[in-house]
Amino acid sequence: MALIIAIAGLASGGRPDPPALRAAATLLDGSWRFHTGDDPQWAAATTDDNGWETVDMTALPGSHDGDVGLPDYLSGWMAHGHPGYHGYRLVPARVAVPAERRSWDILGLPSSRTATNSIGRPIAGRVGQARPVPRVVGTRPLRFALPADAAGTRGVLAVRTYKLPGFRGRADGGGMHSVPILAPRPISDALHRVQWSEPSPVTS
Repeated sequence: MALIIAIAGLASGGRPDPPALRAAATLLDGSWRFHTGDDPQWAAATTDDNGWETVDMTALPGSHDGDVGLPDYLSGWMAHGHPGYHGYRLVPARVAVPAERRSWDILGLPSSRTATNSIGRPIAGRVGQARPVPRVVGTRPLRFALPADAAGTRGVLAVRTYKLPGFRGRADGGGMHSVPILAPRPISDALHRVQWSEPSPVTS
């Protein structure tokens, strides 16, 4: 009942997620490693990324984008030492899935492609068209279902992003502008409905 009240009371338009829902989920922020360029092998859980660059993916309190007001906004790679870079970037994060025997989802990842889950298998889907000419066909954050046996495992979530050549955009553009969320069902269902004001969840 508390979740229903929280959802009903949230208006669309860039407001933070209800505290009760966010407290039951895990924001995958903190220090992430990244590498410019494009090599599918970099997404493997066995890849040695110790020499890669790092970036703090923790949003400042009250941060939001200047377009539609989405909360927890992060600056992209153009504001982190790569102002002229256009192309691919791979960002892997070390993720520990709690041992609770529940179904777990990853929420978020707008304009990007997930590569592997914690035990090295694809976790479903992408946004846009990766090849031969990359293009974005939508920027709606998605929900990716982890395998049924993911509970209690540790590993890598790799996110592959792309910035079109010749498209400058904002001075802090490039890459992810929000971090993924790890959440069990039905928390992930409720968060997804809240974020997009949908009457029922959409799984991709």
